[in-house]
Amino acid sequence: MTTAHTELVALVDASTSRRRANTEATTAALTASAGRDGMTISGDGRVTEKDAAKLLGYSAGFLKALRLSSNGPVHFTVGMNGCRVSYRIEHLAAWIEMGREV
Repeated sequence: MTTAHTELVALVDASTSRRRANTEATTAALTASAGRDGMTISGDGRVTEKDAAKLLGYSAGFLKALRLSSNGPVHFTVGMNGCRVSYRIEHLAAWIEMGREV
């Protein structure tokens, strides 16, 4: 391996570690916010689309539009708490962090 390649690998590893740490911190913050707001969180960490929108600071309609245009966070169409669409909090956090500018 060349020195440049080794440096590039180290830079990518550092960036990946930083993104993972940021995502974990954002997941914790969103989970705490959901708890404070009395949102129902499923056993696998999912919230309704309405609650996901609230956590992101969007209207439910805007989050739905993002979902329908394939520009939103990863979602599930398995029913949860009386709704058809749900989002894992960790996926909301990852989506937020993907948009972070360094």
